[in-house]
Amino acid sequence: MSKILSAEALKEYADFDEVLRRYPVGRSTIIRAVNAGGFPAPSLVNGKTRWRKADLDAHDTRNSQ
Repeated sequence: MSKILSAEALKEYADFDEVLRRYPVGRSTIIRAVNAGGFPAPSLVNGKTRWRKADLDAHDTRNSQ
């Protein structure tokens, strides 16, 4: 089931294009990493796949140490 968020709340989420700019790999690589548990899982927000930016930041922090 999709979450419905306001435009303001939506700023806390990254869409697939933003994730691909942040991590220069292909869509299928991101999907495989999510399925393997090595990348944050997205949510369905306003009918689209989106990642919480806080989850991406935490992933970056964990993997930079």
